[in-house]
Amino acid sequence: MKKNIFILVASLWCVFMACAKVDFEIDPVYERAEITGVELYNQNLNRADQSASINSEAGTISIVLRGGEDITRLKMAVTASTGVTISPSMSAGLQDFSQPKTYTITSPNGTVTKQWTISVQ
Repeated sequence: MKKNIFILVASLWCVFMACAKVDFEIDPVYERAEITGVELYNQNLNRADQSASINSEAGTISIVLRGGEDITRLKMAVTASTGVTISPSMSAGLQDFSQPKTYTITSPNGTVTKQWTISVQ
């Protein structure tokens, strides 16, 4: 009998919780699509960039390479807002940065999307 009462109470609790309205607000602190840091590495995994300039308002990043680095064989590492998705993926191995590349950064809940253009010279 106790087992049946427990099952009934557990079932009612599950039904109640399934019907309960979940009311929450997304904290805007987490809904950002920013790149806050960037580093380039050569095929030997040595640091290849000399400097990087990030313009958040314009969504642009300009990177100057150290002398002698091959612009067509670089790996990029970025620091971005928590939980973002980046498209296309930046972890595609060695990439050719001889032309500017554009990436789309989307906040965790998809409420903020921002285009970023990265130029390397």
